[in-house]
Amino acid sequence: MDPDGVERKLAAILSADVVGYSRLMAEDEDETVRRLGAYRTEITNLVGEHRGRVVDFTGDNFLAEFPTATDAVEAAAEIQRVLKARNAAVPAGRAMEFRIGVHLGEVRVEGERIYGDGVNIAARLEGLAEPGGTCISDDVLHQVQRKLELDFDDLGDQTVKNIPDPVHAYRLRERATAPAAGPRRSSSRLVITTGVAAVIALAAAVYWLMRPDASTGPPLTSIAVLPFDDMSPGQDQEYFADGMAEELINALSKVPGLRVAARTSAFAFKGKAEDIRTIGDQLNVGAIVEGSVRKAGDRVRITAQLIRVADGFHIWSDTYDRKLDDVFAIQNEIAQATVAALEIRLASNSPLVRRPTGDLHAYELYLTGRHFWNQRTEEGLRKAITHFEQTLQADPNYALAWAGLADSYAMLHSYGYDLSEGILSKAASAARRALAIDEASGEAHASLGWLLVLEWRWEEAHAQLRRALQLNPGYAFAHDWYADLLTILRRDEEALREYRRALELDPLSFVITRDIGWFYLRIGNFEAAIQRLEKTLELNPDDYRTRHLLSRALAEQGREREAFEVLLGQDIPPRFKADLRKVYEVSGYRGVRRKALEVRIAETKKNCTDDGIYGVEELAYLGEDDRMFECLDEWVSVRGQALLLRDFSLQKYRSDPRFIAILKQMRLEKYWRGKAS
Repeated sequence: MDPDGVERKLAAILSADVVGYSRLMAEDEDETVRRLGAYRTEITNLVGEHRGRVVDFTGDNFLAEFPTATDAVEAAAEIQRVLKARNAAVPAGRAMEFRIGVHLGEVRVEGERIYGDGVNIAARLEGLAEPGGTCISDDVLHQVQRKLELDFDDLGDQTVKNIPDPVHAYRLRERATAPAAGPRRSSSRLVITTGVAAVIALAAAVYWLMRPDASTGPPLTSIAVLPFDDMSPGQDQEYFADGMAEELINALSKVPGLRVAARTSAFAFKGKAEDIRTIGDQLNVGAIVEGSVRKAGDRVRITAQLIRVADGFHIWSDTYDRKLDDVFAIQNEIAQATVAALEIRLASNSPLVRRPTGDLHAYELYLTGRHFWNQRTEEGLRKAITHFEQTLQADPNYALAWAGLADSYAMLHSYGYDLSEGILSKAASAARRALAIDEASGEAHASLGWLLVLEWRWEEAHAQLRRALQLNPGYAFAHDWYADLLTILRRDEEALREYRRALELDPLSFVITRDIGWFYLRIGNFEAAIQRLEKTLELNPDDYRTRHLLSRALAEQGREREAFEVLLGQDIPPRFKADLRKVYEVSGYRGVRRKALEVRIAETKKNCTDDGIYGVEELAYLGEDDRMFECLDEWVSVRGQALLLRDFSLQKYRSDPRFIAILKQMRLEKYWRGKAS
């Protein structure tokens, strides 16, 4: 036992699941439950005959431990032989085949349960096995290769999810000369239970899984879908693998009662070998979906599994080998199986994933476009536009591609990358086309809503964003954009609720975290702003906007040395940083801010139309009122974001006729009338 009281031991672990379980349940639920109960009885007997112990039966999975690797492999081989014989008598398409993984490793013992990498590796080996087959690790092979009448095919090193080092795997196969299975001992006869008994056994397993004291942490009504691994031969299908996960997020986020971590947060773990429990803690979810995609020609193999965060146990898993044109059906099956495993009742039998297009080439172009859009860079957004346009050439009625095109144009404008005349009208036209094709698309309503915010059409924007949230309450950025609108309209309490809801859905989004910090800064709550903006820098240390905001908040709290050091971390050319240190020693923080503004104007050759918020705020801070209003007028002329008017530095101008004229121009006077500063 460890000094901390945790018991550990070496064990041979066997992990198994049913191939195609969700399909079998969908085709004949009663018969599948009955036969699974019968097979469980057989498996339990076989495990016991080989000195093993069944640790857990959950759904279509089971986990067992053995004192030796030899016992575990013998049990696996016999289980597969017996089930193969049983399946021979089952009608075509109804066979219940298991995949088995066996590993020898250290496990953590807590009561009757076992945890740890040993269990996780066995589960990963299970995922590598063929239907009706068994995969073992090299640790197991070294123990059994001279003791058993079995052969092994070397599969080489395998990179598997959340295991940092490659796992060397072997496929188990019986020798051609191996004796056929003889008469079975009475203790391992297949016990055919009644349908009622099977249902009771299954219900008991599900109850154990879902009971309140089964685990600590968030309930299994909160979930994250991690980016799927690209296992394609050329590993050139990243956009397709990402798209698979994103489609599942979109589908599951529409399920009432299920909180789904947004894409930004879930994809923060892409390519990282983090422990499931660590990921669950950071995303505050009780379960995680992960998987892999192997796409070759017109075939696709998708593996997915649902894992309980508290102990890493696989609640459900399945592998789908299909033609590529079945991809939407696969997405729907995975979503439906996930919801069923979590015991969430759906209000209707409608598919969670709708087929958005009949053109697979258009679908792949769309996924590539979203891949670039999610990069949030100017280059990425322009590539996204190109791919969305190509998508629409292939399928002009692809609503989501029109919404993606609208989002790309809108983001180019709202990020200040492109403030040219006409870009917002392009975005509006695309968003309205999306809604004309699919009025029930929450994404399209959100796209149009944000566009209307940028066009200062407040009532229409409010209606569109509310509709978006009714259709898709799990869309984090719809909450974020709605919060921005409420902030502009000076409805601060409601805005803060929406910002917090957005962050709950997307806890690792630096954009949403920054927006909350910015909100606190706007209303003058500098301490809260500092806390949020420091968190934002942890998420994205290179974001110059966050550094600028944090510097301002620190200065308002009298922490000018810290504010100065943060300011130096911005995108100021290195040759100027030494000069700024000299300026600070002579003129203090205010002098540095003045110098930084001059440097930025000199470098960009622009003033307000290049990130105009920066110029307006700085000139207001420096007390240069006339230049500030010139800058503000220039920003308004290109339909700059109205959020700027809520900045705390501008509140001193509330009674200035020039500021009132701007409120009228932006159609905001009635929303601000009578509101306290």
